[in-house]
Amino acid sequence: MNKNETREIIRDRIYRLNGKPFQQLCWDILIKVSPDLQTPRPVHDLGSDGYTVKSSTFFACYAPESHEYDAGETTDKIIVDYKKFVDNWKMSGNFKKWVFLTKDNLI
Repeated sequence: MNKNETREIIRDRIYRLNGKPFQQLCWDILIKVSPDLQTPRPVHDLGSDGYTVKSSTFFACYAPESHEYDAGETTDKIIVDYKKFVDNWKMSGNFKKWVFLTKDNLI
């Protein structure tokens, strides 16, 4: 199997994931990249899907339950999650970077 075939398999599997399974994949990848990843409590995460103290990076992940991509819904989610970040995390965490992960930019 060549690199392009491997990429296609990975891309296909990512696109099939929605909701919590996608969020779990994000955590699995992020913990490999940033071993100091802190994940929120399952309830009332206030827009956090994880953050690193070492790199001062804050992560929000989004994969709707539907397989249909809706740019408007994604834009709305970005606005809501960024507001939660500013209101609840930005000042207290001294974060330098806010990253919003979707299926498209994860690939």
